[in-house]
Amino acid sequence: MNIDKAAGSPAAPVVSAVPILPEALVASEESTALEVPEASGLSEAPAVFADISYPCTRSEICKVLPHRDPFLWLDRIISCTPGKAVVAELEVAADLAVFEGHFPAHPVFPGVLVMEALAQAASFCILVGRGGHGTLGFLAAIDEARFRNQVRPQDVLRLEAVITKSSSRMCVAQVSAWVGDTLCASATQKYVIAPAANTATSTNTPAASYAPAKGPGHGAGED
Repeated sequence: MNIDKAAGSPAAPVVSAVPILPEALVASEESTALEVPEASGLSEAPAVFADISYPCTRSEICKVLPHRDPFLWLDRIISCTPGKAVVAELEVAADLAVFEGHFPAHPVFPGVLVMEALAQAASFCILVGRGGHGTLGFLAAIDEARFRNQVRPQDVLRLEAVITKSSSRMCVAQVSAWVGDTLCASATQKYVIAPAANTATSTNTPAASYAPAKGPGHGAGED
């Protein structure tokens, strides 16, 4: 069953969301991660993304992220301070194929997809701040994840991320997911920033073509 959530969105093959990264790389990058300074110059997007204004929809999101249906879990960006913080939304459609199995008698949006949506929102914020054409954020770790309330069909999931640390190759974000005033999930997520082999960012480019360059963090997915 096709789970495209927006008519006309370019489709792409499903790719793994969580590449396996060497522990030594993660440890070395964590030790050098720096807090983003107040005067970091990231309060405004680089010229490459200067035409994006907020709120924005999937057409703008696809200029920044390589994800496509059926694995793009953002519908709009409500607000974004590039490189610092973002608020996004996902409309959880009732006809998603995932609900056919999770669970037929009691459909619940999976917690792992909530974490994926949060990672995509944070990656949008990071890549806009860096002018990230040809750059990917690979999910490296999820710490202190808590799932407090279920996300159900037709919910509007609000995704919030604050970038707390940033270095040339690793970022850390505090993330939380909400339905209305109800906290559904929260975590600390870490991402390794790496170049992509294919630097094209056309909205017609399938996500599968965004394979990272050779080296550490060479998993198949991108977050």
